[in-house]
Amino acid sequence: MEQILKFKQKIKNLNWKQKTTFSLSIVMGLFFLSAIIISWIVTRNLMLKNLNKLTLEEKTLIFQAGYYPRIIPEFWDITSYFTYISNFLLIVAFFLFALFTNKKSLQRFAFLTTVYITITFSVFWTLIFPESFNGKLNPWSFFASLLVHLINPTIGIILLGINRKEINLSKWTINLAPLTLLGYYLIALVIYFIGLPVTRAVEEINVSAKVFNDTRLVIYPFLNFLKPLFTNGQNLTLTIFLNILIVAMGLTIPYAFAWMWKGIYKIKILKINQ
Repeated sequence: MEQILKFKQKIKNLNWKQKTTFSLSIVMGLFFLSAIIISWIVTRNLMLKNLNKLTLEEKTLIFQAGYYPRIIPEFWDITSYFTYISNFLLIVAFFLFALFTNKKSLQRFAFLTTVYITITFSVFWTLIFPESFNGKLNPWSFFASLLVHLINPTIGIILLGINRKEINLSKWTINLAPLTLLGYYLIALVIYFIGLPVTRAVEEINVSAKVFNDTRLVIYPFLNFLKPLFTNGQNLTLTIFLNILIVAMGLTIPYAFAWMWKGIYKIKILKINQ
């Protein structure tokens, strides 16, 4: 009880910037949870729809082979997307920053998460959203996407602007910005080649170009290492070039966005001894 009272008093003592940041971080958290719950409902409906396509004999055969709908893994599948990772980090960063504004580590954490949410915003609206028009767009899925791809990124960018004078960076903050994306890329690469034999086995009966997406071998359609950036993968030279290009862009874009926000908001870079 005493801890709760202390926390309430701490909130009461926050200045207007801190209160605004604290409140909006909670709003972003609610939007984030709403998007996750909506995705669960959409996933459940899709699973039921796919099951209803099968005859009783087909269901029996599949279940006897040990393949059952895996509800929890299917529901939490979306958390593997950089979208949800960057949203979660953004919410945590500004929530803590609002409470402990003077901590340099949290200042830099808030800055970097804004860089990552900018990447989420840019990649979705340039590469993923146009591709989604190739199929039917579920209105609920679209609404959930707006929450995590448009509204939360916009709030995060605004919060960085509001708190720009309270944030100080080091050169290391900007120089190390690409590391998170590089780590994400390497994880996607390892998952891809470990899981590739399963996709190949499915490909023997389903030659659809979507088999890589349907088996969830790729996290994002453009991040298909054998068929990068929506190509067919038949030209080896082009495939190698595009994979190198993706890595180069993954290293360059966070660095560029970091300098962009630093310049737009005129955020200070402290010297090493500061």
